[in-house]
Amino acid sequence: MHHPALFRHVHQVHHQSIDPSPLAAFSFHPLEAVAEAGIYVLLSFLLPVHLFALFGFQVLSTLLNVLGHLGYEIYPAWFTRNRPGSWKTTSTHHNMHHARFRGNYGLYFTWWDTWMGTEFSDYTQAVGEIHQRKAADATTQVPFLCIALLLISLKTSVAQSIPTGIWLVQDRSASVSIVAQGGQLTGQINWLNIPLDLKTGQPVLDLENPDPGLRTRPLLGLVMLWGFVKKGAEWQVGTIYDPTVGKTYRGKLWLDVSGQVLTVRGYAGPFFRTELWTKQP
Repeated sequence: MHHPALFRHVHQVHHQSIDPSPLAAFSFHPLEAVAEAGIYVLLSFLLPVHLFALFGFQVLSTLLNVLGHLGYEIYPAWFTRNRPGSWKTTSTHHNMHHARFRGNYGLYFTWWDTWMGTEFSDYTQAVGEIHQRKAADATTQVPFLCIALLLISLKTSVAQSIPTGIWLVQDRSASVSIVAQGGQLTGQINWLNIPLDLKTGQPVLDLENPDPGLRTRPLLGLVMLWGFVKKGAEWQVGTIYDPTVGKTYRGKLWLDVSGQVLTVRGYAGPFFRTELWTKQP
């Protein structure tokens, strides 16, 4: 499903969930659903499998699928430190696959990624850092009033700030430079993880644009955010162009209390999608 011929047309639907939740386990293209269910047809014709065995397999695979897309690490810190535990994928393992795409392909076990060299080298470190943060959160005891006052003061200062600068998009495939012009925010792509077309060696173009006359313009330097004006603590009534699908959305932006994370939300009618962009030096 990650082959270029299939990914864009089929599996990319599932990868819309860059930071997955349990619902992502059931979010995929109809063709992929048919392919996944095809195993039951093959087993029924090739092997004398009992109906309850098929049912048990479905329950177990669904459970592991949901755990893989949980978006929260439930396994204890010692789990990945021993050999049997290192064989089983964790939620962090598959979460990294959704965030970066090209690695950690295994959903149930780590064997294939280990043999093929496709497991991210910082996987074990990422699990350790998550448990360190959990431990710090559990042991940190600060009076509620002090936290509330601190957050209020930080939020007030952030509300007065402008989200200009360079922001790394959520899937780390690009960064966007946002500048203020005439009281409005504008953002253009200033870095791409894959700047050249793998087939032609030429700069990646805006091939998904619905206007054929714009499909020859390079993505690098492309303006994808414009028209955002400040309303309270948010920047609203702006426009977001997503070159990966060639669609334009109305949107809004706002900073978190640290000023280091920018929430980018695009609306298509009553539906919306939210990404978290990280401030870069």
